[in-house]
Amino acid sequence: MELVRQEGAVLLREAEAKISDQRWPSVPTAIDPHHLSTARQRLLRSKWLKLSDPIDAGGTRLMHPTDERRKKEAIRTASKRKRRLHGRMEKWARATPRYPAGLIGEAGERVVRASLAAAAPHGTRPVFPGGGEVPSLLGTPVPGGPLDTAAWAEQLDEHGRSTGSVLCPIEVKNIRHWLYPIHRELFQLLHKAALIQKAHPDELICPVLITRKRAWVTDQMSRDLGFRVIDLHKQFVLPTEDVDEEQVEEVRQELGYADLTRSDEADRNLTNLLAGSIRTTSRPNAQRWQEHGSKLAEHYETLRSTSLSRHERDAAMNELREAAEENGSHARPW
Repeated sequence: MELVRQEGAVLLREAEAKISDQRWPSVPTAIDPHHLSTARQRLLRSKWLKLSDPIDAGGTRLMHPTDERRKKEAIRTASKRKRRLHGRMEKWARATPRYPAGLIGEAGERVVRASLAAAAPHGTRPVFPGGGEVPSLLGTPVPGGPLDTAAWAEQLDEHGRSTGSVLCPIEVKNIRHWLYPIHRELFQLLHKAALIQKAHPDELICPVLITRKRAWVTDQMSRDLGFRVIDLHKQFVLPTEDVDEEQVEEVRQELGYADLTRSDEADRNLTNLLAGSIRTTSRPNAQRWQEHGSKLAEHYETLRSTSLSRHERDAAMNELREAAEENGSHARPW
């Protein structure tokens, strides 16, 4: 309520940026987004907050204080400005003939591919030169559609001798929201990787998803099932003439998207992770994926769907947890 009263109009992602990515001044710690969603619903039911009409095709709405006394003009001005800034982000994310993944999606993929190329001399190398989209692996098409990229993670013994490589299918989700276990973006990768494992049962495979921010429960899920989720704490946008630095800075300052970064070059932190922990943990993760995570393909297929209602998605997640418990891979809270 402090944020909404201060701003007059607030996007949910803006609230996450200012209260979850950062610490709101009046509270001792940052508050994870699922608590913000709960708070929003309670405030709406209590009529402390109200929502605007949708401001985009996806149904995004602004939060306003219900009590508008002496604030109507300020709320109207703030709403107009927030719609404009949100529209700017939407434009950067929108697919175009030149950038089919949008200026944001394309930037994320380019950063990952450049980072993978930089990590190649240190033992994690792209399956294909240049680290581009991967339509086929191990001589067959990737089931479920091409991967953003893929890598071989070289394994070494105590003497530094190569003992083989682990295959890492990689998807890039350069998105604003924190990635929770229920989000469909996660299951696109898991479904593809499970089908690859089924087609090549003896191959060591460790799926890797790279995103801006993951929730703690998503990390717990990955440890149970044998995959990795890397959060870079950055959202990338292409440094082209279509993206002015001054406009990016306005979004950073006014919406709180402090990690919005104009880049399509290798990221040092990601390069170090690819060459370091992703490579060194890929074998035990792949063994767990082979034994447990890859056995749940039918659940991943359901959960990657775009057509599930929230109720249907919750039910499908419960079925996934039950199946993971039955095969011995649900030991942590997720």
